[in-house]
Amino acid sequence: MDECEEKVIRDLLWTRGLGVYTTCIARNKVLFHWEEHHRRLIESCKGARIDHNKLPPSNELQLMIWGAIDQKGCQESIVWISVSGGESLDRKTPYYGSIPRVSVIVEPFDGFNAHPLAVVFCDGGRRRPTIKMIGPYANVLVDMGEAKEFQLEIDGAERAVDDILYVDNTTKNAGMIKETAFGNFFAVTNAGELWTPAQEVLMGVTRAIALKIAKESDIFTKVEEMPKISENHFSGFDEVFRTATTSGVVPIEYIGKRKFSVGESTLTEKLRKVFLKYVDNYFVDHRA
Repeated sequence: MDECEEKVIRDLLWTRGLGVYTTCIARNKVLFHWEEHHRRLIESCKGARIDHNKLPPSNELQLMIWGAIDQKGCQESIVWISVSGGESLDRKTPYYGSIPRVSVIVEPFDGFNAHPLAVVFCDGGRRRPTIKMIGPYANVLVDMGEAKEFQLEIDGAERAVDDILYVDNTTKNAGMIKETAFGNFFAVTNAGELWTPAQEVLMGVTRAIALKIAKESDIFTKVEEMPKISENHFSGFDEVFRTATTSGVVPIEYIGKRKFSVGESTLTEKLRKVFLKYVDNYFVDHRA
């Protein structure tokens, strides 16, 4: 076993799943909202007790990412940046002087998904959802795997499950809606208001952009980050959608067998188009 391999095996990401990550999209070498993604990466390190002071500074991380983009040769990319918990001698805690391992993976980006989703409820959710830790997402993938084992039967036809919507069913927060496995949840009320959960969720970069765009537009009558959204509110929702780095603003057509409006005339579609224009403008404004 060579020294490099031994270091990887001793790393807490390998032995205990301790690590954090962020994902962003890029056009050529322009990283979409890099400052926000880098800030979240650092905050996640702090929350996970990973020594962020030993990480390369933002400009050096960008150089690493640009090198990976050049090597892959993608004009449009998805970029994953992960930070490990560092090397450990006892497989439990990083030893003094251990340096967290930074990895960059680049893959082609085929554009944002516009296909309406089918979603099912799932009890639970990630602990410490404001920290983008790698380990807890393994539980999310198991939840998704279980959900995909079943097909939704809608109008006599089977429909595959695309995502899950976490619900907190503890005594304190019974019925409280959180987030989906892969993004943040939004709802459009029959009064034209836009709601999104404000607690027990990841404060996603795309979530923040969608809120900013929505508040600056005249699409919605009101835009609210709600302390609590419950299943009891769903009868008052006309539309629902998800936001995420790699899918943007994407409509949800079904939650279980409950159907929501999708299509060109919806407020969700209006917001999605404004978001796509915002992304294009960002890349134009930030290109070298």
